[in-house]
Amino acid sequence: MEIKWKEIKISEILNVRRSLKNYDDITYHKLKNQIKKNGQLMSILVFKSNDGYIVISGYSIYKVMKDIGKKNIFACVVSGLSEKELNLLGLEMNIKFRDDIVKIAKCIKMILKDYSAEEISITTDFYEKEIEDYPKILDYDFKKYDVSLHNNLFLEGNNEYF
Repeated sequence: MEIKWKEIKISEILNVRRSLKNYDDITYHKLKNQIKKNGQLMSILVFKSNDGYIVISGYSIYKVMKDIGKKNIFACVVSGLSEKELNLLGLEMNIKFRDDIVKIAKCIKMILKDYSAEEISITTDFYEKEIEDYPKILDYDFKKYDVSLHNNLFLEGNNEYF
């Protein structure tokens, strides 16, 4: 794998690999205002293909920069990766700092279609068992239960977890 830091033309970005985020307007506008005020403070990660660049991580920054009419963007450019290595790098970069377990579960469920838990565990900080269990979160009925229910069970002396 070869890595270079450089400024690239936004027009040379061909597409985005598996964008995992669903941005609401508030988040988008906050990022847009921040970039307008301070400029691009974080680089994006792109893969250099024969035809141009593919965004691996940093889609939101790319989208804002493109939408506000910037011509260039600062990027970490990687090349020399197989399709498999590229997918696993994208997974690692896009879930490593997430604190939303539902988004992580969706991401892992999607990538498990193409890769084993063992392959994913090598790239990420998750154990194989965690990777296998994360998609089960998506089956949980969050609306059915709330924190007050769990607090009441605890306060009533239900200590089955201790």
